[in-house]
Amino acid sequence: MVIIMNDLLKKLSIEANEKSFNYNFDETYDEQRETLKKVLNVLGSILLIYTIKNEFLILKSKEKNKIKEKLYAEISISFEKQIDIENKLISDALFKNTQDNYYRKLFVLSLGTKINVKKINDSKINDIVNDVVEGETWSERLLKNKNALKIVLKKDIKNFLDGYISVNEIKNKIESRFNTNAYESKRLVESEIARCQSNVNDYVAEKYDIRKQLFMATLDNKTSKKCRNFDGKIFDVDDPNKPMPPLHPFCRSCLVNIPNENWRPERRYDNITKTDIIWKKYKQWYDSNIK
Repeated sequence: MVIIMNDLLKKLSIEANEKSFNYNFDETYDEQRETLKKVLNVLGSILLIYTIKNEFLILKSKEKNKIKEKLYAEISISFEKQIDIENKLISDALFKNTQDNYYRKLFVLSLGTKINVKKINDSKINDIVNDVVEGETWSERLLKNKNALKIVLKKDIKNFLDGYISVNEIKNKIESRFNTNAYESKRLVESEIARCQSNVNDYVAEKYDIRKQLFMATLDNKTSKKCRNFDGKIFDVDDPNKPMPPLHPFCRSCLVNIPNENWRPERRYDNITKTDIIWKKYKQWYDSNIK
C-alpha cells in the first residue's frame, strides 16, 4: 500500500508517533512513603530507648533480634504490597498505552488514504506488553528489582543495629534507598511504555505496508549522545539492526513511520523553547541553539 500524506497528515503523523507516557503511580508512591515513615518512626524510637556510644548503637543480641524482626516484617509486607500494586498499575498502563498508540496511528493513516481499519485484539496487545526482552518479562524485572532493594534495606538495618552505621547516617541511607525504589519504579514503567510503543509501531508498519522509519530524538540538551547521533536517520522497518527505542533508561526517542525515504516533516518540536520549529536534524539544531 502506498501512503500519500497531505500537510495535515504529515503534522499529525509526527504527533501520533511521539512518546506518550500516560500512567498514574500515586498509589505505589503512597505505599512507599508510608513504609518509609513507619521504618523511620521505629528507628527514631530506638534512639530514645537504647544506648548510643560515639554515634553508634549498643544493643544486646536479644534487643537486636527483636527490632530486626519487627523492621524486616514491615519491609517484607510493604514490598509485597508494592509488587501487587505495581503489577496492576503497570499492566494497565502498558495495555492502555499500547492500545491507544495503535489507534492513533490508524487514525493518521485513515486521513491520508483509504484503509481497512482493523481492530487490534486483546491477545495481540498482551503479546506486545508481555514480550520477553533479554530473557525476562517486565513483571519478572519488577520482582527482581524489588527483591534486590529489599535485601539491601535489610542489610542496612542489620549494619545499623550491629553498630556499623551511625545514628547520624541511617536516616539518610534509608531515605536514599526509598528514593531509589521510586526511581526504579518510574524507570521500569517508562522504559516498558517506550518498548510497547516501538513494537506497536512496527506492527502497524507491517499490517499497512510501511517500509521506512525516521529516527527522532528530543530537541533539548538532555538527549543522550547515542540518540543525538541517530536523529534524522532513515531505517528499513524490517532492519534487524535498527535502533529500537528505548535505547537507555528514560529514552524519549522514537521511530516514526514515513511514506518514503525522502519524506521529512516540515516542522518539529523544540523542547527548550516549547515551540514548533522548521525541521532540522538534532546536530543542526544543537549547533544553532546550544553551542
